[in-house]
Amino acid sequence: MYLFFHPNVEDRITLDEIESMHCIKVLRHKVGDEIKILNGKGKLFAGAILTDHSRKCEVGELKEIKTQPITRTVHIATAPTKHHDRME
Repeated sequence: MYLFFHPNVEDRITLDEIESMHCIKVLRHKVGDEIKILNGKGKLFAGAILTDHSRKCEVGELKEIKTQPITRTVHIATAPTKHHDRME
């Protein structure tokens, strides 16, 4: 699942140039395709592409998707090296 970012999600948004190029040129989305958008505040939205221009991709019909909070924890382990000064 590919996610896109836009800080101010409203009824209709325009993705920035980099996000638009990635959506249209790289992933080859077209008008009517549904994409998912994160707002950076923990909310996920789904919307349909209205304009498939590679510099100004417009997305409309945005609906908030209910998400469950992540309850996982992350553990990091490192293997010791022969020379202790390399552990930096």
